[in-house]
Amino acid sequence: MNSDIIGSSRILVIDDDPTSVELVKRVLTRAGFPSVESTSEPAIALSLLRQLRPHVVLLDLHMPQIDGFAVLDLLREEAQRVGCSIIMLTGDVGHEVQVEALKRGASDFVTKPFAASVLVARIAGAAEMRELQRRLREHNDRLQEAVAARTQRLQAALDVLTHAETELKRSLARSETESRNRADVIAQLAHELRTPLSAVCGFSEVMRREQFGALAPRYLDYAEDIHGAALHALEVINGFLDLAKAEAGQETLSLSMVDIAGVIEESVKLLSQQAEAGGVSLKIAIRAGLEQVETDRTKLLQIVLNLTSNAVKFTPAGGTVTVEAAPDSEHGATIIIVRDTGIGIDPKDMDAVMRPFGQVHGAQSGRPKGTGLGMPLARQYVELLGGTLSVASRPGEGTVVTIRLPRRPPAVRPHHADAPSLAPAQ
Repeated sequence: MNSDIIGSSRILVIDDDPTSVELVKRVLTRAGFPSVESTSEPAIALSLLRQLRPHVVLLDLHMPQIDGFAVLDLLREEAQRVGCSIIMLTGDVGHEVQVEALKRGASDFVTKPFAASVLVARIAGAAEMRELQRRLREHNDRLQEAVAARTQRLQAALDVLTHAETELKRSLARSETESRNRADVIAQLAHELRTPLSAVCGFSEVMRREQFGALAPRYLDYAEDIHGAALHALEVINGFLDLAKAEAGQETLSLSMVDIAGVIEESVKLLSQQAEAGGVSLKIAIRAGLEQVETDRTKLLQIVLNLTSNAVKFTPAGGTVTVEAAPDSEHGATIIIVRDTGIGIDPKDMDAVMRPFGQVHGAQSGRPKGTGLGMPLARQYVELLGGTLSVASRPGEGTVVTIRLPRRPPAVRPHHADAPSLAPAQ
């Protein structure tokens, strides 16, 4: 028997015989029960039960004023509510009486005259069971309260996340709308500017070729400057338009199996005159095992052209630009590297370089303040093709741009080279 449970158990004795009550209290007190209350008035038994909330009620079956079964019927419902066992005390050893007591809700019975050890054992067993039931119920109640509190907190967190998700969707929808609107505005602006710029290019070309007569040397130089500036402005407008379309997700992919080495060779050939004019050595390094990839050839060519042109532009005379390609069997990709021995970029300026016309510290790095659209557009195209672009650079040590392209863009089904163009995967 658990002495801790006995020490916290409460017993209520209902008997009209003072001698019997005194004997029971003495036996239970000696057994370690500290709280033994009694009453000889069955009429107040229910109120005492509610007040004391005993673990065990010891009820005499035969009382002169009221039958013990009637008291049992009166106490049964409240005893179940508070978690109390009712043990009948009777001198009748007949089975019919005992069965009737059990049917009416008694937990056990003790016959008179009783042995002290039997009485203590019966009451202690019932008290221990009820105390453990109460502790279990209290534990369950606390557990339910904790679960309810945790559920409430989780629901509050879920509400916050749901609200944040809703706001994020709204923000993304607004951003997509703004991107589309911006692309439309830029397209309209580009259209408005292309017409007069094309005219400027055409007329300045006629003048620099002196098709309608010789020009004074000074005016011929002006015609050259006008023609170069107009071509540059057209290039900038076209770059803006391409970047806006890429950022707005309006670019589409025209996929085919592409020979990476062929794209690199074509790019280097197109830029060879620029490199030669700047005194830069332009080289190609193709590693063995390079396979074709399914990608958009036009966009890949634009990527390599932009990165290589930037490298040539920012490499001083006597420097070297190398365009490399190699298989990346570990990641199932193809690596394209554009490496130069140019002036390099300060790491703190790298974020600015990746933005259109990002501002860098020109006086410190040697680069002009505006880094142009080549790098941001290349990054957009690489991501559109499902690849990654990284830049490593240090002032005075050159720059290395590394591209990793998958064998095919993600979420795109294999198709033939003459298949229709596919929209980029979202």
